[in-house]
Amino acid sequence: MQDVMGKVVKLYFTRSFSLNEKLNVHPGQVALLQMLEKNEGQSQKELAKCIMVKPSTITVMLNRMVERGFIKKVQHEIDHRKYCIYLTEEGKDIVKKVKENVQIIEEEMFKNFSKEEKEQMYSLFKRMKQNLLEAVGDFKMPQLELPNVECFNKNK
Repeated sequence: MQDVMGKVVKLYFTRSFSLNEKLNVHPGQVALLQMLEKNEGQSQKELAKCIMVKPSTITVMLNRMVERGFIKKVQHEIDHRKYCIYLTEEGKDIVKKVKENVQIIEEEMFKNFSKEEKEQMYSLFKRMKQNLLEAVGDFKMPQLELPNVECFNKNK
């Protein structure tokens, strides 16, 4: 099972990379763009926690995305040390194209699956996600704060 699951995940990300590099979107930026689409105005710290990267990593990611015109940083109204992150119009357009790429990959992955098989697969993956969230619990990785369950439940 581990071998097949690992290969499926690797192939998924390889295919995703091949489609998204045409959009000039780095694989790590996809989760960030999707997170911002669901909840704009989050701080850098909140975003780092939700996509499980170090604060220094999110800073580099965000600066590159500002340079590409995908996002803008807006100084927090009260705490001027904080910046809130928003998608630009170009960023919203990129999110739409990334979603189209996800749809392409899903169609490729589930070719020759019945509707019932797709629904069963979705149900099984939701259960696996819940099991892993429970198993992770309060585990803390060095220099990395794990996200709240809400970060994962936004994507259902």
